[in-house]
Amino acid sequence: MGFLSGIFGPAHKQKNPQIRKEAAGRLTDKAILAEMAEKDDDPGVREAAKKRLEALKN
Repeated sequence: MGFLSGIFGPAHKQKNPQIRKEAAGRLTDKAILAEMAEKDDDPGVREAAKKRLEALKN
């Protein structure tokens, strides 16, 4: 996303759930991932965030 992410804000806060889901797969901030896993409106995003948190534990 490069410079566009700076214009439109962080990927994990985008309106498009596919963008948030992709962001969850790249994030390393456990606090953000935990919030996404618990509070995101889209079940796919919540699941992606949970999987990423699990991967970071290993």
